[in-house]
Amino acid sequence: MHLHWQDLVLATCILGFNIALLPTLLSKKHHPHVNTGIMTAFFQLAAFAVYINLHLWYSASMGLLNAVLWLVLVAQGLAAQKPSGRKR
Repeated sequence: MHLHWQDLVLATCILGFNIALLPTLLSKKHHPHVNTGIMTAFFQLAAFAVYINLHLWYSASMGLLNAVLWLVLVAQGLAAQKPSGRKR
């Protein structure tokens, strides 16, 4: 397997985006709108398909991880919108 410098640069940038998402993932109060998360995950999955096609394996793995992180944010956002079943 040959490592392309472009793959390394793209993977490093996407890793930076993944790390930047961590505070949002760990936050109990602040989450992006669900539609934002769905669209971002969709486009990251499209980029993942392109990276695979170009044999940019590290970028593909970071892109897939980014899509998964956005889907976790979507799930968290949906859970936060769901009314609790408790009665007062």
